[in-house]
Amino acid sequence: MAGNEDGVTPPEFADLPERGEAELADEPELAEDMETPVLMPDEDGSEADLPDGEPPAWVLSDEEVSDDAVLAAAAAGSTDEADSEPDAAVVSELDYRGLDLRGRDLRGIEAPGADFTGAVLAGADLRGAVLNGACFRDAVLDGARLDEANLMECDLMGVAARGASMRRTILRSADLTRAILAGGDLSGADLESATLKECNLARAVLRATNLAGANLGAANLAGADAAGASFASADLTRATAPAISLTDAILDGLTARYADFGDADLSGARAPMARFDRASLCRARLIRFSAPTASFEFGDLRGAELRDCSLWRAVMVGATLDGARAESCDLRDVDFYWAGLSHFSIVRCHTQGARFPETVKLAYGVVRAEPSGAAPIPLFRATASPEERRALMEQVPGIAGGGS
Repeated sequence: MAGNEDGVTPPEFADLPERGEAELADEPELAEDMETPVLMPDEDGSEADLPDGEPPAWVLSDEEVSDDAVLAAAAAGSTDEADSEPDAAVVSELDYRGLDLRGRDLRGIEAPGADFTGAVLAGADLRGAVLNGACFRDAVLDGARLDEANLMECDLMGVAARGASMRRTILRSADLTRAILAGGDLSGADLESATLKECNLARAVLRATNLAGANLGAANLAGADAAGASFASADLTRATAPAISLTDAILDGLTARYADFGDADLSGARAPMARFDRASLCRARLIRFSAPTASFEFGDLRGAELRDCSLWRAVMVGATLDGARAESCDLRDVDFYWAGLSHFSIVRCHTQGARFPETVKLAYGVVRAEPSGAAPIPLFRATASPEERRALMEQVPGIAGGGS
């Protein structure tokens, strides 16, 4: 047995026999354990390096991982010799919280389930990235490029992505509650069943975007371009969308109660069984608009232009169409009861079976009494004023007073 530094064996170990290599050979398990390197702490409390090189990634603490180290791990991917694609970036459950990754090239990164909470990714290139199930809550993605990325079921609550490009991005079932996507391009993106409550999509490009079954309650869609988009069975209750373009859009089964579509263009759109109850369609363009059996109860269609429309069996009970014009429209079996039709022009329309309001006559009362001249209180959503519309555009890049 070895002694101390002076070569003297301590008395308490004097009677213990020494064990040589021959005895260890009889116990191969013990010999193997003695040859296995043991990770021991240094004097400062940190873990020492392994004999054959740098320690594995799991040895590093959170404080020791730099931004570049995380990105290097993402770029390196799997080091397994059996990996058929050693150059592929495959990163699972990495922690990117609060990292500054602005302007970084992260194209094709695969980090499903990663945590980007509070990370700064402004101007970053994430095209083709696989990030399904990742968390981007309160992250900054202004001007980022996420074209054709997979963000299915991601948590994007409160994310700031002004002017971001998300063309053909997969965002199915993602949560974008209170996200800021003003001025962004989501052309061809798939947002089926996504949650966009109170989301800012002012001046966003939503051409051919799939929003079927999405929840856009109280969302800001002012000036958005949603031509050819699908809002089938979507919920736009109390959405603010003045001057939105919904040309050739699919609005089947849409719910848009108390929504603001003032000065909107719905030409060529189809909306069978949609519900625009108490919504504002003031001065809207409804050219070749098809909405059979749709409901516009107590809605605002003042000054609307209806031409070549199909409104068969639509419900217009209590709606206000003052100053509107319907030309060459199918108004068969439409229910206009209680509707305000002052200066409503009907030209070359089919009105068979339509029910119009009855003239109010004073039946009983004081001699020479006249009906009250009090203006009725509107029961519909008032469309945004020009000042309110400018305020809705405040966070659109490139708009005066908007965000940077």
